Amino acid sequence: MNLTNLDQICIAECYLSNLLNQIVQVYMLGLYSVCILWNSRWDYDFASDLHWQDMAQVVSLKVELVSKFKVDLQQGMEQNYCQGFIVFEEDIAVFLEVYDDLYRRIHRRFPRYHFVFIVRELEALKYAMDYSVFQDSPDILVIERNTESVFRLWTTRFSGPYNQRELILLDSYTGGTHTFSNKSNLFPNKLTNLMGRPLITGVFTYRPYIVVKEPDHKEGENVETVEGSDNNGTYLDGTEGALMLSFCKKHNCTLHLFIEEAAEWGDAYPNFTGTGLLGNLVERKVEVIACALYLWYSYYPYFQYSSVISRTGITAVVPVPKRAVSWRLPLAPFSFELWIWMERYLAFLAISVTLGLSYHSVSNQIAHFFHGLTTTFRICLGQSTRIPFKTVPEKVSIFCCFIVGLVVINTYGSGLSSFLTIPNYEEAIDTKEQLAEKQQLWGATSEAWVNSIDGTEQFVEKTLVRNFRNLSREDLYQRGLTGKFGFSIERLSYGHFAAGDYITTETMQHLQRMLHDIYYEYCLLMSFKTWPLIEHFNSFILRVQQSGIQSVMEQNAVNRYSNVQVQLQIAIKRENRKTNEPRALGIPDILGVLMVLVFGLTLSLMVFIFEIFKYRIENPTRNQY
Repeated sequence: MNLTNLDQICIAECYLSNLLNQIVQVYMLGLYSVCILWNSRWDYDFASDLHWQDMAQVVSLKVELVSKFKVDLQQGMEQNYCQGFIVFEEDIAVFLEVYDDLYRRIHRRFPRYHFVFIVRELEALKYAMDYSVFQDSPDILVIERNTESVFRLWTTRFSGPYNQRELILLDSYTGGTHTFSNKSNLFPNKLTNLMGRPLITGVFTYRPYIVVKEPDHKEGENVETVEGSDNNGTYLDGTEGALMLSFCKKHNCTLHLFIEEAAEWGDAYPNFTGTGLLGNLVERKVEVIACALYLWYSYYPYFQYSSVISRTGITAVVPVPKRAVSWRLPLAPFSFELWIWMERYLAFLAISVTLGLSYHSVSNQIAHFFHGLTTTFRICLGQSTRIPFKTVPEKVSIFCCFIVGLVVINTYGSGLSSFLTIPNYEEAIDTKEQLAEKQQLWGATSEAWVNSIDGTEQFVEKTLVRNFRNLSREDLYQRGLTGKFGFSIERLSYGHFAAGDYITTETMQHLQRMLHDIYYEYCLLMSFKTWPLIEHFNSFILRVQQSGIQSVMEQNAVNRYSNVQVQLQIAIKRENRKTNEPRALGIPDILGVLMVLVFGLTLSLMVFIFEIFKYRIENPTRNQY
């Protein structure tokens, strides 16, 4: 038998195998692994002729039963981290259905996946084109067996504003000569020029990151909105909005916005539903979301995170310190340590006077004790007193005590006068520890502000999360006017602040910024796990950061869309002291002294009543006293 006859015998078995050999060796060697879904119902057995089947990155997955397809495929993807797939006609539909669900659940992800689908006729892909793989992946190759020795090679259009799933003929392969007709790139780069392809992006207005509005007469429309959006604005701006526009300009795509104003960031749930931006992305209503999104670990299993766009510090504006007027004012002139020494001095003086009185008269020791106690207070308060001391040492000791009492009472009076004259304020809230210790209520319009510290076991963070309130803008504004509620804000990378529109010049009259951040985070963009542009966007972000242009973008966005007065008040305002001029004293200023008076009168009344009862018990036969 000559070579020609042998070739004819091996046509069916060898030509497709040779084609797959070339595709894998040329286009798939850089992938982590290539998984081949063998199916015994296919006409041919290629295993004996595949020269690359023993290579580490090529894995054969044999799926025999449709009922076990999902389990087998999931195990194969999790164990082998498949980045490329070769699927035969009978398994394409079930593969796409299973893959659509599996890729969302598997933690390992790649920016680009390669798919090779082998069919006898293109009609077999009629229903498969509705799956997201054909919409989202640019690297799809369809091998159609035209004849026993000729195979036509197709790919999806992917780029362009319409018909992204349309198949385009790339080349044809002749098995007899092992040649390609056009020698085309079977996996062409479709991402450099997207030819106006829509990039559906989830956003909402949050200054200065994202601003969506109607264009004025000087501005033209630069985006389109998707049906169902909360806002029909067609002009996008802001720090991250400008980045998205620049990225689309570089790759020739069109931004289509899905605007979610009501729920803002929202939440994503384990059953792949959700609310707000996160919910729209997990439900695949959008491709990417951008609006001050942080590096939230809890959402990473659902999404793909981009490179860091910027750093932000989360802090708060809190009520300004109030004047320290309370019942503790009489204690303010002396420190705690000095009061301890004063107590010790009074005890020593009382004991000394009592012992002196006892030395001259041993009778009625209780009377001596009370007399010594009152004498001590008289001396310390600068009052005259009568002490029957006759010896010179006793007189000198009492004289020294009078001098000490005079100095103490004058020092105390001067200190109390200064506290009443010069305004004294409570300790300001400048750290997260103080914010938690004072049980200060604070809040914003979304729970996303505390996502980064929620779930921690640290006492301070747990207290902050417990005191956080998720309220509407109107409720936050009204609470801000009371001067008893704090608001979360962001300290941006270049010195400006991101604050909600409920923080106005009126509310800032009662608030001031904390000196230290509660925590810091990194802002980024989120996409679904297989978004093919993630590598291009990461490269774009790194180039933008290297240029330093983000400083200018932040400055421009703040100047255009933020309240400059509020920005200045947040930046430099530290106290709410309307005036330091002398003022008339009020009841709160002498409240502590009044409490001492009330305590003394109450004690005197109790003693008086006690003496009455005591006298009546001792003299039961007398009716008058």
